[in-house]
Amino acid sequence: MMVARSIIDLYYNVGRPDAALQQLDRHLVYLVRNGRGREVPLIMNELIDERPNDAGLVDRMVRLKIHQGKKEQAIALLDQLGEAQIDAGETEEAIATIEKIIALEPEEETKYADLIESLRSAGEIENPESDAY
Repeated sequence: MMVARSIIDLYYNVGRPDAALQQLDRHLVYLVRNGRGREVPLIMNELIDERPNDAGLVDRMVRLKIHQGKKEQAIALLDQLGEAQIDAGETEEAIATIEKIIALEPEEETKYADLIESLRSAGEIENPESDAY
């Protein structure tokens, strides 16, 4: 992983997260195809610890958690990402993340649906000129 990890970090450092994720995907496929799939969660945990608000990494980790049968952990990761997106003012991204949570059928599904409605309402209140045309 040393070389692959260095390349992934380099892409992130030069502002190319898309290329970093492509490199990560290639490396994870390589590991699985070569009987080293048990390394995937370790690598993903390390990357998520470093970049917990990277939607691409979170998406990959969520798929891994679902594959492992750890739906509650997947929901917790998405919840954390959604909160960070809301805090950063990324309302549309937060709504998309919350919709992913709802698709996983969490116990508190209505709470998430209400949050989406609140975010949409707040966006309409904050941007009244968007309806001007």
